[in-house]
This record gives sequence, structure tokens and C-alpha cells, in this order.
Amino acid sequence: KNRNGCLQALGRPVLPRSPPRAPDGWSAMGRKAAGLRAGFSQMHWMRLSAGMDLTEGVGIADPDSPRCRRISMAEVHRHQSRQDAWMVLRGRVYNVTAYLPYHPGSVADLMRGAGDDATSMFDEVHPWVNFDAMLEACCVGVLAADETLAQGESPKNKREVGAAPLLHVDEWQEFTVVSAQQASADSVLLNFRYAQGRRLPLLIGEHLQVRSMVKGRETIRAYTPVSSFKAAGNFGLLVRRVAKGALSPGLASLAPGAKVSMRGPRGSAVYGAYGSCRFRLPSRAHALGDSGVLQARCVLFASAGSGLAPALQLLRSIESLAAAGVAELPQLTLVHASSCAEEVPALLELLRLATALPNLALRFALPAAAAYQDTGVEAAEDVDRHASLAGSVASVEAAGGGAEWRAERLSRELLVQWSPPPAEDTLVLCCGPPAFEADVASWAAELGHATSNTHVF
Repeated sequence: KNRNGCLQALGRPVLPRSPPRAPDGWSAMGRKAAGLRAGFSQMHWMRLSAGMDLTEGVGIADPDSPRCRRISMAEVHRHQSRQDAWMVLRGRVYNVTAYLPYHPGSVADLMRGAGDDATSMFDEVHPWVNFDAMLEACCVGVLAADETLAQGESPKNKREVGAAPLLHVDEWQEFTVVSAQQASADSVLLNFRYAQGRRLPLLIGEHLQVRSMVKGRETIRAYTPVSSFKAAGNFGLLVRRVAKGALSPGLASLAPGAKVSMRGPRGSAVYGAYGSCRFRLPSRAHALGDSGVLQARCVLFASAGSGLAPALQLLRSIESLAAAGVAELPQLTLVHASSCAEEVPALLELLRLATALPNLALRFALPAAAAYQDTGVEAAEDVDRHASLAGSVASVEAAGGGAEWRAERLSRELLVQWSPPPAEDTLVLCCGPPAFEADVASWAAELGHATSNTHVF
């Protein structure tokens, strides 16, 4: 094999390195080509890698050579950061850290496979690429014999009957409900089984598409997993039951063992591939004409209803990073608007996170008492709900957590009290109903937060 990926020396047909691209930059596979900085093309990488040695003295990973290093998946899992990224491709282990800025599909896309076996993901996106030649200088060894697929055997063939499938960006896959838990008065947390020991290839800001047949018609809705992006072997979806919804009533009533069709990831990755305090905002990239990456010291996340899902995913991911010993983490303020305490999804989990994360402040706007026009039983029950939340908040504060609630609607005046001061390194995130998102974005701008530092999911 020569370095441009051709196989003439072996008498095999010459294959193109990439599919033809349309004039607007979209490839034949339907994926947008990421803009690369000057000096970071594939040709520049081939020239650079010719003089690199990332193999730790092993050389090309020949399984038959006594000099070849055998690497376990446990060791691969330890290299999953932007500063230290390893991945497995067809049984070979590559240190792709230096290659990240040269990847045409963006750093975020490549980071989906970091610390894991990325063979199936690679084959789904660009199976024509000759990675053996392109990453030859990055090969640090081969996967240990007991963890490597047989020669020529695909992951799909290797997978045992009944094993959980792998997520595919375009093809629908069926995932099994492992458990269903009541998360609030109107929402359910569905937990699904994923391939054992493997992480869902999805970062903060991306979502899954969920499909179901409703009254003979295909219905597709977007759902954001609430699991940490480091969770392996399973993931959870928060489903809010909407009485007249097309998909949510059926999803919310599923029992363990039920199958749900999904595909993804879709959307833009905001956090998880750039550093523990770094967020990439599409609006910032568009406004400033740069990468859109922001080093955030403070993060304000405003959510309402099921818009809490990406916030919960972010908090759990931050908790995972803290548990792994990451010291530099942003200060977080979560402002959640709901009608009453019973309708706050995963309230107990949020209060637990407030105790576990010293850099997290929880704020609840719960106006239900003002929504009732009479003084009947409903109003009395609502007071009980607020009292219950107040007791929970008090216990969190006693344990060192930071939580506060107000019996009023979220407003500009309330956001002034709860928002961190506007600054170049302060980020505003928002997810909820369209009217809520529009209000929060408007209030944030009025408070002095830069629109380029604001992201609406």
C-alpha cells in the first residue's frame, strides 16, 4: 500500500479516497464537510505524519511480530480526551490525538470514537478511506487477542444473538427497554440497553430520533439522552407525557422488554470533545467567523418541561469528569421553570447532583399556586407540594448543596437575581418550549449577555 491509499502494488483496483462532493460542500453520503484551517488538509497530514513517531517504538502493528504491543480495551478506554485520544479500527489501536485537527469531518465527529472501538462507526461513514496508510504513524499496537474480532469478521457478524445493537446515524435500530421509572407526575425515565461496555456515540447538544407507528403513520420525534456521555452499556431517555401528543403517550406507557426504533446522533455537538470548560457554539462560529469554541468559566442553563434533558445530561457528564479527577470545571447555575414541584422531572436526581457538585446552583421557578383561581383542594395540594420541595431543598442545603425555589413564574427580574454576571467567559444555554426559549434569549441579551455566548438547543 502506498500513502495515497491505492493498492496497485497488491494488484487490487484503485479506489477513490473520498466520494465526489457536490458544489455546495455536501458529500454523496449527505454529511457536511467541516471547514479546515489553512495548513490542515489531508495532504498536509500525510507530509507531517511521514516524520512522526507516535507508535512508542513499536513500529507498524504486525500481530505476528514479537515486538507488537497487545493493548486491552480497558487501556483504550483511559484515552478518551481531546488531549489524549486513542481508538480501535479493525483490531489495531491508534493514537489519533495529533490527527484531530486534520480530520475533514470535524474534531467532534472523530471524538465520538475516542476511547472505544470505532470500526463500525468508521464503516458507516466512510468505508472507502484507507486508514491503514493514513494513520500508519499513529498505530500504537493491536487489541489483545481475546478482544479482537476474527480476521475478516464484521462487528454485526460477531454480535451474539439478542445482543444490543449499535447506534447508526441513518439506519433505524431497535433498542430494548430495561426499566421504566416515574420521573415526575407527567414524565417517565426509560432506560435502554446498549452494547456491553460501550458508550453511546453522542455528545452534549446532539439528540436521537425515535420512531413509532401511530394510527398507521410513521411518527418521528427527537429525544436527548439524560445519561452522562461517559456512561457505558446503557442510556436513558426522559419522556414527558403530553395528553394530545402523537408519540409521548405510547412511549411513556412502555414496559421493560419493549422495543423502540432509534437512529442518530443528530444535531450539533456543544460539549464533550473540546475540553472540560470548552463549549462550541454554532451561533458563535457564525457571528465571529472562528471555531465557535468558548472557554466558559460560568454557565447559566435555563430549562422548562422536558427541556431539562440536555441540562441533566450535562450535569451528569460534569459529575463524571469530577469523579475522574478533572479539576477545571465551570460554575453551573441551572434555572428550571415548571408549574409545581411534582412536575419537575428527576427532582430527586437534581437535588442529589446539587449535593455532589459544589460548583452547581439549582434554581426553581414554580408558579402553580398563582395559577389556581380558587382556594379549593387543588390549591391546598399545591401548597403541600411546595412544602415538600422546601423540605427537600432544606436537606440539600444542610448537606452543603445549593438550591433555591420561588413560587412565581420565571421572569426577567428573577433571572437578574439568579444569573451570573455577564462576561466574556459566561455562557447561556436554553432548552424548552419555543416561547420560553425566545423569552430567555431576549432577557439574557437585555441583561448584557453576548448573543454569541448564547445557545438554544
